[in-house]
Amino acid sequence: MMRSTAQGVTDEMVDIIGRELYNGSRLVSVDGSVTVVGWDELDATIRESVRESIRWGLEKVFFMCNGLQSLEGLQVAGPECDTHPSDSAQVRLLQWSDEAIVRRAIARCHGKEMASEDMIRKVIQQGHESVLEHWYATFDIRGISRACLAQLTRHRIASYSVRSQRYCDESDAQAVVPDVPEPLRSRYKAAYRTAFGFYKELLDAGVPKEDARFVLPEGTLTDLILTMNARELRHFFKLRLAREAQWEIRELATRMLDLVREKAPNIFGDIRVEAAR
Repeated sequence: MMRSTAQGVTDEMVDIIGRELYNGSRLVSVDGSVTVVGWDELDATIRESVRESIRWGLEKVFFMCNGLQSLEGLQVAGPECDTHPSDSAQVRLLQWSDEAIVRRAIARCHGKEMASEDMIRKVIQQGHESVLEHWYATFDIRGISRACLAQLTRHRIASYSVRSQRYCDESDAQAVVPDVPEPLRSRYKAAYRTAFGFYKELLDAGVPKEDARFVLPEGTLTDLILTMNARELRHFFKLRLAREAQWEIRELATRMLDLVREKAPNIFGDIRVEAAR
């Protein structure tokens, strides 16, 4: 039975290219002997694997020539791409300071032993936030996109330890699909499957992970450990909880605020999440 895709690639096309590529191929055995074979003499498993690679290449060409049209039903090499909803991020507070360190810092500025909780709110109202730099929090963040990570690392007074695409195999990676209408959502998923399929093909061909990663999309999920002091966190919340902020980092910032406000209400109690656009 002839197999065809939405892009018009058929098994007949694949076999024609296969015969051109493999007729007269030289196979070297482990004992050093050489056998000349044709396309039809290839082992069935090997031939089907090659077929899939040829088919994927043809579909990619059709895909580019058709200007991203007819993506629904596109057959691509590589595993099915699992996707997360927009609220996929998981945030956990690993460790945090006691507000007492801020109270002691305020007191030291005034030659005293300890300041009251009210003094924390007062110095914040006055804009004297340097004392907040003694308070810090460390977060375990999982399941944000690399696009979100790029925004997060704009905040430079912080420490980041991020899952490395140079050392980690991303063959089974997942990705964020934004809240877009159909059929655009299906096209998003098809594009992801193509990218992850090609990434896997590169690894199978012996390409190092540090080079194969260049094809991974911005939507690929990542994990990290993040540490920020309270002054930088307040600045981060001011920017990323604004209604103009991008939706994914806004959701991340909202979760982070919920966690630290519970532990340090006098430092973060005045921060509010603006209504979304």
